[in-house]
Amino acid sequence: MSEITKYLSDYLQELDSYMKRLEGDGLSRKDRKLFFELSNEYYDIFQKAIDFPDEVLRGMSEFSDNIVNQSDEGKNLAKRYRDNIVQHADDYINASQRNELQFGIFQRDAEISSLQYEKMQMMQELVNLELKMYGQITEQTQDILDVQNYEILNGRVRELAPWEQNDPISELAEYQDDEVRDIDGKKEGVSVEKKRVLSRDELDQILNNHFMENRAGHGKKMLDLTNCIISNYVFKGDMSSILFDRSELRYCEFRMTKAENISLQNAVLSDCKMTQAEFDNCNFSNADINAAKVANSMFRGSSFDTAYMRQCSVHDSVFYHTTFTDTRMREFQGSENIFHECGNPADVVRVEAALGMDQEETATYAERLREMFNNGGYVYSWRLYGVDMENYAADLSVKISHDGDIVEEEKYSALLNPDTYEISHIDAGRQGDSLIRMFIPEMNPVITKNLQEKIKEQGQQRVRLRFPYMTRDTFMSVKDEIKRMGAKFDPAKKEWYVEKSVGQDVINDITSYLEKHDEAIYLKLPFTEEAQKFRQIIEEIKQNGARYNPLKKRWYITEGMDRSKFFSYLPTSEYLFWKERENHSVHEKLSGFKAEAEKQHTDTHEVGDRRKEALERE
Repeated sequence: MSEITKYLSDYLQELDSYMKRLEGDGLSRKDRKLFFELSNEYYDIFQKAIDFPDEVLRGMSEFSDNIVNQSDEGKNLAKRYRDNIVQHADDYINASQRNELQFGIFQRDAEISSLQYEKMQMMQELVNLELKMYGQITEQTQDILDVQNYEILNGRVRELAPWEQNDPISELAEYQDDEVRDIDGKKEGVSVEKKRVLSRDELDQILNNHFMENRAGHGKKMLDLTNCIISNYVFKGDMSSILFDRSELRYCEFRMTKAENISLQNAVLSDCKMTQAEFDNCNFSNADINAAKVANSMFRGSSFDTAYMRQCSVHDSVFYHTTFTDTRMREFQGSENIFHECGNPADVVRVEAALGMDQEETATYAERLREMFNNGGYVYSWRLYGVDMENYAADLSVKISHDGDIVEEEKYSALLNPDTYEISHIDAGRQGDSLIRMFIPEMNPVITKNLQEKIKEQGQQRVRLRFPYMTRDTFMSVKDEIKRMGAKFDPAKKEWYVEKSVGQDVINDITSYLEKHDEAIYLKLPFTEEAQKFRQIIEEIKQNGARYNPLKKRWYITEGMDRSKFFSYLPTSEYLFWKERENHSVHEKLSGFKAEAEKQHTDTHEVGDRRKEALERE
């Protein structure tokens, strides 16, 4: 249970206790005042909480306004407000518990997935040892594989899909379409692992949050969409770092998608389209790809190992450094595709005949696939003609040669990202040219090198800007302002700077502006002439997380750190602020308020008595 829900539960208990006493013998003025102060403290806490229901806050306010009235009418109003608070508070607590349970379930799913992967690795090691020792698999190991629904293909262990564990031909259609079978006159559903169905709106929100987190610089966090069912969804734009393992994608489309580091292991893709899409370092291993249509797309550094591709159509696409070991293909169609540095798929792909094909038709079909895969004799190369750093543009070409003769050469113009100087757009001359995109990861380092050489040639003197500690929100606002003032960012060196030509006054203004946004809390270390003692202090604060500012030559902490570890070294203002904020509970605060009030009352009476005695003596 979260901290805010605990506070809410405590408040409901206090509210229930108050109502019982109010409806019974009533409350004293002192008790009503104490509850009024307690309610205000809880109100301040709840008001700062995110997504806290406004109905509860309004009910608390109305309830507090009427606690003085102890008539029958006041008691009825108090009961009505209490019931309203309890209703919405229970809904909020239940929703919070539901979210916590959902998160816990997904955590367990991730743990199970990790354990399954470890199990497969152990079984693979077992198979490798037996092949090394005996040259074959023992009966005991084969029994383990059968029980675990695993098989061995060319020495590699692979998990059987649910539809493969029985009769793959007769039950495949039933598994894919979630149909029912008639057994002894009764309808029985096909046993399939329970999957999470994602709606379009829900998936929009999930992907948007994932994109914003990665864009904010929180690292390439993996989005877990394993074991889900997604239907009729169009994936666009950035689709990096997503797990679709064991999921079902039905009638989905990857349209102009930049997919990097996504995993579709053991996934089912039914009637999906991939148009002008880029897949970098993507894993389709052991996926069931049925009736997919691929056009003008590129697969770079990806894997289709042990995948099953049925009735797929692939045209005008590029496969670069992509593997097809033990890939099963049935009724596969393709034309104008490029398989560059993929080995020779014809040697490892398992061609399967369609139902009804005779031996001659099967041989013709296999030969046609081998011709499509065979790119022997073709050489693809690129050349960078020049880079215009001032206008963020580059000119390049791609050349195709065969047996030493140039077959085709295309020239292109590219636009560069102003922040990173990487290629952001290419005017290909024809829509969906995936060949040029194949070489972009190789071109970008060359362009960056040109940028570095240009900066070196210019020899322009710069003043490097050093940022003090600040939160991300502060940095984003500061960054825009100093850019307006004349600061620039060097993507090659990944540093902010100011050209000396702008003048010392501008440099001083930018430096002063940065200093004003220093959000570090600087520590006051005690003066000591003993070097050993001073080193002990430094080692202590370093272990607790303190940082050092070399410009100011001072140690500091940040807002989110535990200040109790540094209370001896905090500035006076920060210490008082921290002590005020770190009151351990609402009840302790109320006790403090009560003690302070009683003290003031006693002091007032004592002063009055002394005055009275003085007058009598006079």
